[in-house]
Amino acid sequence: MKTTDFITFRKQRELGQIIGDTFKFVRKNTKGIFQVFVRVALLPFILLIGAVAYYTYSVSGSNPLLDFGEGNFDLGGVIISVIILFITVVAYTGVLYGLVSEYIKSYIDTNGKPDVEAVVQAMKARFTNYILLSFAQTLGIAGIAILCVLPGAFVMSSVPVMGVLLMLAAFAPIIYFAVQWTLVFPAMSHSGTGVMESFSESIRLIKEHWWMTLFTIIIQAILIYVISFVFQLPLVFYTIFKMFTMMSESSLSDPSMMFDGVYVALQTLASTVSYLLYIIMAITLNFIYFNLHERKTQRGSLDAIDSIGQ
Repeated sequence: MKTTDFITFRKQRELGQIIGDTFKFVRKNTKGIFQVFVRVALLPFILLIGAVAYYTYSVSGSNPLLDFGEGNFDLGGVIISVIILFITVVAYTGVLYGLVSEYIKSYIDTNGKPDVEAVVQAMKARFTNYILLSFAQTLGIAGIAILCVLPGAFVMSSVPVMGVLLMLAAFAPIIYFAVQWTLVFPAMSHSGTGVMESFSESIRLIKEHWWMTLFTIIIQAILIYVISFVFQLPLVFYTIFKMFTMMSESSLSDPSMMFDGVYVALQTLASTVSYLLYIIMAITLNFIYFNLHERKTQRGSLDAIDSIGQ
C-alpha cells in the first residue's frame, strides 16, 4: 500500500468525514479484511446463516393463527430456532467486530500494511473475550429494556393510555445506554481493556459527544440499509409474484404456500449480505472511537509533532 493511501485514524473528524473515510477504508482493505474473516469468522458466519435458514423455515412454514388452534403449530420448534438465531447472531457480531478492530489496530501499527497473520493470532488470543463482550452488551441492553418496559406493561391493563406513554418513554433509556456502549469493541482492542473495563472506556469517550455519536450511527445505518435493500429486491419481487399467483389460483386461504423453498433461499441470501455488511458499521465505530479519543487526548497530534524531524 502506498504511503499516500494511508488513512490516519488518530485525528478528529466530523460526521461526513467519518462516513466517507469508512467507505474509503473498505474499498482499500477489502482483501485483507476478507482474509482475516475467512480464517477467523467463517465458522461463526456459516453457523449464523444455517440458523437464519432454520428460523425462516420454522416461522414461514405455518400459519400460527390457524395451526395453533388445530394443534399443528410447532411452537417448540419456533422457540428453539429463535434461541439458536439469537446465540449465533451475538457470537458472530462479537467475532466480526473484534476482528475488524484488531485489523485496524494492526493497520495503524504498521502504517497501512496490516499483518494478517498477526491479526489472526490476536483474534485467537481474545476470541472468547470478544464473544463474552458481545453477550454482555446484548444482555445488558435487553435487561434495561425489560426493566423499562415492565412498568408500562403493568399499568396498561388498568390505564391503557398511561401504559402506552410509559412504554414509549422507556425507549429513551434503552437508546441512551445502547449508544453509550457502542464503542466497547474498539475499546477492548485499542485500549487493551477487559470486558467490564471496555464498557467504562466507551462511556468515558462518548460522554459529552452522545448526540454526535448517535447521529453518525443513524446515518451510517441508513446507508447500510439502502445497500442491503438492493439485495433484498429479488425476495420482494418473488413475494409479489407469488402473491399474484396465489390470488389467481384462489389459494390465499393458506398463506404458508407463499413461503416455499425459493422464499427461504432468497431470504437466507438477503440475510447473508446483511450480516456481511456489519463490517461497515464495525469500521465506522472504530473511526468514532479514534475521533473521540483524539478529542480527549490529542494523541494523534502529539505523535505527529514528535515525528517531525525523525
